[in-house]
Amino acid sequence: NIQRADGLWLTSFSGTNINYSLAGVKYYVSKEKLEDNQIYGFEYIETCDGYYIYKNKNAFDIGFYLKDNVSTENKNPFEIQNEYLCNMNEEEQERYFEDIDKTDTVTCKKEVNYDETTKTYNVKYTVKAKKDTNLYLFSDNNLQLYINQEAKFKKYADLWSTEAGIKGIKHLNKGEEFEFEISTMSDLETIYIYASDNDKIQNLLDHKNDKNKFDEKEILSNGLDGTANFENDGYLVLGISYDSGWKAYVDGKEVNIESISDVFTGIKLE
Repeated sequence: NIQRADGLWLTSFSGTNINYSLAGVKYYVSKEKLEDNQIYGFEYIETCDGYYIYKNKNAFDIGFYLKDNVSTENKNPFEIQNEYLCNMNEEEQERYFEDIDKTDTVTCKKEVNYDETTKTYNVKYTVKAKKDTNLYLFSDNNLQLYINQEAKFKKYADLWSTEAGIKGIKHLNKGEEFEFEISTMSDLETIYIYASDNDKIQNLLDHKNDKNKFDEKEILSNGLDGTANFENDGYLVLGISYDSGWKAYVDGKEVNIESISDVFTGIKLE
């Protein structure tokens, strides 16, 4: 389980494959068997005592390269993840997650109805995948998701609820069509539904260490030793919660540490 970090919106049982990978989550244990690629990048390993165990093939190492620090201020979490991926790849204008109304990953038709009596918006979406994709939903406000007329959330957007944060809607293969509905009393502008370009993301993750790599030599209870080989200036980002008590040394010389996205520990390197 992952408790929510306000910037990245990591929550138990929710998130994109990038959420999980950034947090270093290597395994997922479920009482129910997941659909193929329901959480993209997690592969079924085995069943133990009635639980299904999945392994994250894209889990990040404890240290990784980032060109620039990523601010989380006034951004929805999908755009934050786009920035992370762009900074790993140094392709500043690339898009990996896109609004389903503004992407060539899927075609999207939607029908919006407003009930004056209940003050509720009901939105029906019909989506057809043009590429391998996962659909994700995020909102700070309460809403309900319906798939095949079945309500999927017991409660949504409660800080300590498993229904908070980014929620996966569905994995779609190329050419697959899918319908779902959303009901909310909140402004529709507060709801974000994004589609991932899975092939593009996987290609980046498969090659993210080609130019810039960190090899850990030793991990201790209170420290870490390793070697960074970077072709470009940037940050060595450690999957360790930032705290001012940490000290960092590069080639034996003490250097400053920085908070990356108000979450991780970062060391700027040439």
